[in-house]
Amino acid sequence: MKQSLILTISVVLAAHLLSSGCDQPPPAAAGKTSPAPPQATSPEAPPLSSTADLQQFRADLVKLLPDFATWGATRNRRTELLDQDGRRIGYLLIAPANRTTRTKGYRDVISVAAILSPENRVIGVILGAHRETPRYLQKLRTASYFEQWNGLTPEEAAQQQVDAVTGATLSCNAIAAELRDVFQPESPVTGMAAPPSPSPSE
Repeated sequence: MKQSLILTISVVLAAHLLSSGCDQPPPAAAGKTSPAPPQATSPEAPPLSSTADLQQFRADLVKLLPDFATWGATRNRRTELLDQDGRRIGYLLIAPANRTTRTKGYRDVISVAAILSPENRVIGVILGAHRETPRYLQKLRTASYFEQWNGLTPEEAAQQQVDAVTGATLSCNAIAAELRDVFQPESPVTGMAAPPSPSPSE
């Protein structure tokens, strides 16, 4: 009788242990997780004068500087212009990126840059992205409006007073305001040789 009772208790206890999950992995194994996959990182923000920013000026640039082939080093707001042999043939000078106000033309703001010679004089003023009405810009070209800064150093160009073209005053005002930003003094930078100062005879 006693042996039967012990056997019965043993059977009941074994059944209870099986139903309670004793055949499951130990807690440490059950709780183990696989490592999380590495998170994708966002690319760094483009530099102030990324290639995409500069490309907007390329169409007008090659008209004034046919030997231009590619962009060189960028320091501050000044980017080297190189020919197919890698020789520096000038600079592209753009306005600061951190401006809080800009002057609108007839429809919107107009992106403007200046091409400088290796001697640091203005070769020409060129347009980038804009939504201006073509006939207004053609008035400016016909009146040689963009040539009024040619031959000046950036310091001289910053002080240049120009007359608006009748019938395209808003476009003129927007471009002149942009150029005042383009020609404002550049912050000191390192890593690029400073352009030579013009000699008194020039």
